[in-house]
Amino acid sequence: VVVPTFVTPNACGVSSILEASATGRPLIVVDNPGIHDFVVPNETCLMVPPNDATALREAIRFLLANPLEGQRLADGARTV
Repeated sequence: VVVPTFVTPNACGVSSILEASATGRPLIVVDNPGIHDFVVPNETCLMVPPNDATALREAIRFLLANPLEGQRLADGARTV
């Protein structure tokens, strides 16, 4: 699941993040201060810089090429 939010002071995208975590899906999120209470980079998700399409594309490609890493992130998200 990719949650490509804009940087905002509030926690936008949290419902998608929590649903992806609960259902055991790998997660890619944009580094938005509002979601730092809901994710742990490289433990529960991959985090990319805001407005960086290249980093987002590479994160997607990485998870597609590394399904075990995606499963590790998904498992981590379910235990937090």
